Amino acid sequence: MFGLTTDFVQNGGTKMIITRKEGLQASELNRVQLGMIRSARSLIF
Repeated sequence: MFGLTTDFVQNGGTKMIITRKEGLQASELNRVQLGMIRSARSLIF
């Protein structure tokens, strides 16, 4: 995952946070990736 920064947070569960300086657009993700994000109970932005 080039150009992306990942971080892991443990607070009642483990979460992986993926960021990029210029942000991420839905059009850059495939259907499976979008489904995984949509099904997450909580997201950190």
